[in-house]
Amino acid sequence: MNNRTAFFTVFFLLICLPLVMAGVLADKAQERKQQRDEKKVAAEQAKTGVVTCSLTHQGLNRTYDVHVPASYIGKTPVPLVMVFHGGGGDSAHMRIQSGMNEKADQEGFIVVYPQGTGKKIFGRIKGTWNAGKAGGGTAYNNKIDDIGFINAMLNDLESKYNIDKDRIYSTGHSMGGMITYRLACESADRIAAIAPVATSLVADRCEPSRPVAVLHFQGTKDRPVPYEGGVSDPELPRSFVVGGPYRPTRETIAFWSQKDQCSKTSQVTYQKGDVICETQGPCADNTEVTLCTVKGGGHTWPGSPRATDKKWWKKLVGETTQDISATDTMWEFFKRHPKSKTEKNTSV
Repeated sequence: MNNRTAFFTVFFLLICLPLVMAGVLADKAQERKQQRDEKKVAAEQAKTGVVTCSLTHQGLNRTYDVHVPASYIGKTPVPLVMVFHGGGGDSAHMRIQSGMNEKADQEGFIVVYPQGTGKKIFGRIKGTWNAGKAGGGTAYNNKIDDIGFINAMLNDLESKYNIDKDRIYSTGHSMGGMITYRLACESADRIAAIAPVATSLVADRCEPSRPVAVLHFQGTKDRPVPYEGGVSDPELPRSFVVGGPYRPTRETIAFWSQKDQCSKTSQVTYQKGDVICETQGPCADNTEVTLCTVKGGGHTWPGSPRATDKKWWKKLVGETTQDISATDTMWEFFKRHPKSKTEKNTSV
């Protein structure tokens, strides 16, 4: 071995080899950290059914809960359903109220429960959404950029999971339904179909960039958001009265029927007990607009597994029908309406 060869051998052993080993060890450490993170996520989901994620938007720490079905392996794109809580609610309550985790497990889609902003009382955020002036609430008053947050959340989810971008859907209860409508108004390029519950269109402007399929559930005895429009029942506690006056439900449906270029005639596509669903369609791009009216129904989620018989609660929110499942029905509706191609179907 000559001096030059010996020099490079010593150089490699003293300088390069430690760097190579350091890189290998760093990779191993990263791999172990990823494994620990995956175990932590699995343990969290096993305990609560969801994993809480966060991001910074508008200088605020925003969170959302994600439920991933056991069938998800990441190789095939899967649908995403966003479920928005009502005013004064939170993501945990919405998960229980809707029963959407169970539906996601059955059908193989990912579900996300975004958290609104508001005051924290007894450790829980009384969340609100900036859905429009008539929606009112803390988020509107504070000019919170909820549409920006939702789009940032979608970007985050798409970076973590194999999301089918043609099958992103949205639903929500009360104020959650209002932000769902605003999302369809302003981000129709990302949303395939929506299914608002016990709510009204309150967006200050609504010019969707493409037709959006709409399925709306509303009770005729809804006190906070009256079926016939106007203001909330003045006898309700102040915490139940946020915004208004609201559009009549059928005016909201007429608005979307016009935007989606539907025919003026409708047909009954579901009828059972106190529920009747009327559909206009097919509309432009084979979308459709359906209104499911619950006769005597309250400010509730139809078919909710959380429905209670407590008299004091029923007095405030009204009756919860079991003649239709909003969760089951909206998922069948969503399946028929991916963004890039929709199937002609006239049944709810």
